Amino acid sequence: MKVDTYMLANEICTGEIFVNIEETDILYIYDRPTGCFINNGKVFVRKYLENRYGSDISTHFTNETAAHIQNRSMKRLEEFGELNALRYDKNDPEDILINLKNGVFSAKKQVLLEHDPNYMFTTSLPFDYDKDAECPETLKFLKTITKPNYDRFFMLLETAAWVLMPSNKYQKMVLFWGEGENGKGTYLRLLTALIGKTNTCTASIEQLINNRFMPAQLFGKMLNAAGDIPTKPLYDTGVIKRLSGEDLTTTEKKNGQPFQFLCNAKNFFSANKFPKTTDDTRAFYRRWTIVLFGNRFSAEDGTRVENLSLKLTSEKELAGFFNLLVGHILPILMNRSGFTYDRTVDQIEDLYNRLSDSVKIFLEECVIADVLGEIDKDDLRTAYEGFCEEQKLLKETDKAFRNTLNNSGILFEEHKRQGKRYYKGIRLKQREIKETTQNQLILQNNNKKTQTLEETLKEYVERQDNVNNIANISASLLKQMNKEGVAKKPGNVVNPIPLDPEIPQNMQKDSKNAPNVPESIIMEDKGAVDPIPRGVDTCQDCGLKKPTFYYVSGLEGARNSKLICQDCITKKSESDLK
Repeated sequence: MKVDTYMLANEICTGEIFVNIEETDILYIYDRPTGCFINNGKVFVRKYLENRYGSDISTHFTNETAAHIQNRSMKRLEEFGELNALRYDKNDPEDILINLKNGVFSAKKQVLLEHDPNYMFTTSLPFDYDKDAECPETLKFLKTITKPNYDRFFMLLETAAWVLMPSNKYQKMVLFWGEGENGKGTYLRLLTALIGKTNTCTASIEQLINNRFMPAQLFGKMLNAAGDIPTKPLYDTGVIKRLSGEDLTTTEKKNGQPFQFLCNAKNFFSANKFPKTTDDTRAFYRRWTIVLFGNRFSAEDGTRVENLSLKLTSEKELAGFFNLLVGHILPILMNRSGFTYDRTVDQIEDLYNRLSDSVKIFLEECVIADVLGEIDKDDLRTAYEGFCEEQKLLKETDKAFRNTLNNSGILFEEHKRQGKRYYKGIRLKQREIKETTQNQLILQNNNKKTQTLEETLKEYVERQDNVNNIANISASLLKQMNKEGVAKKPGNVVNPIPLDPEIPQNMQKDSKNAPNVPESIIMEDKGAVDPIPRGVDTCQDCGLKKPTFYYVSGLEGARNSKLICQDCITKKSESDLK
């Protein structure tokens, strides 16, 4: 029986919505439950024909029918937009639309819209929108890994919200630095869970530069997160500058045709040592946002939290983190041209060189040309190693040290005397050697003093001069941080305890003045605090319902607070209240 495949294609399209991307020749079909166009249009056509005509239909018959569908649903990539879960609203370019499992979130209106094929999403974030969800574990985690330099707390929040922007207008790549067990890997896993594996790839800098097929992996992705990047020198940086900018990139998939795309994937890399580079241009250094991780958490000293990634990546926690980002941080970024606490290009260049080429920095800061100078080769090496230990920098091999010295432009001669080798024409500068911790290095580089998180929040808000509605945003952010016990300190209470309807009001503190010290709080200050009246409640020591107080032990702040009565306070010393 002869079948008109053109008419059959029209029949199939009556009940389904297809889009074929001209540049990739991929047929997408709209999936109504998820609000996504998925790239198995040809598979759907095949199954449809098998159900109607039997499984012995020919491949030619399937391909001919699919070809008619492709021809009538053809769109160019620029019409379709980025193949992921983000869009600028066509009717309001200032609004960002984000596809989730249960609808489309409008960042500007702060509401959830229904799925609609006109948005042309191809993926969604891997959780439902829940306006009441919160993220206490995430806030505690971010506070712990950034303490005591809390500008990084807001830098990590901003970089996470930046991933939810549908463009690369900041023209940035993020580079995490620090020794192992410091939280940078956990943070990248948190970002990957938030964005979803289907929206993420893991291409390293070296792969993007040296493998011509690798840039295609970023096509349609929101996040590229590569941990522990190789330390091989970067020679041709043009590719990563195009991928992190707003320039078209020409790439190809293996056995496919070359195509152009505008990369909107945000690049995150982490390293213990930065790769050296031959690109000494401002265009290269201004691409980087560097976040230093100075704390260390290990099982040996009991500071590592077991199963932390599971706690951070539960669907409820991710929904709460999403709320924090889109409700407080994304509105700020939408009105800025860069991150609030980013460094200047000169600062980035200095820091990048310091963390990628310790020999170069040592020669610049510790060695001086002197025609009468002379130094023992071993003494120079010893001085270099002491400098690296002082500055917490990685040491290069003897061969790498000598190569950098030879190419430094310093004129010197090497000679041997009494079995020892000397460098003539150079000497060490007189300088004060001072031990430096990683966190001190971070503070020195930022030229900042240590602040509490609440002080940093105030400073952060003051920097948002051109952000609309910043007063409401900052008040809401402070409330969220205090509620989860992140910013609060003794004597600085924001959220009052409501009146208990089961207790006579004359036995309660007035709700406007009643303090709130939840057990989840992580306090800045150490030391005991005076008992804080709570009102009539059940004493956690004797179990009786009496007028109670929040009583806080001195060493661990409110994490060791107890709700106890005056009799139990009198009977027990503070050391007993653990």
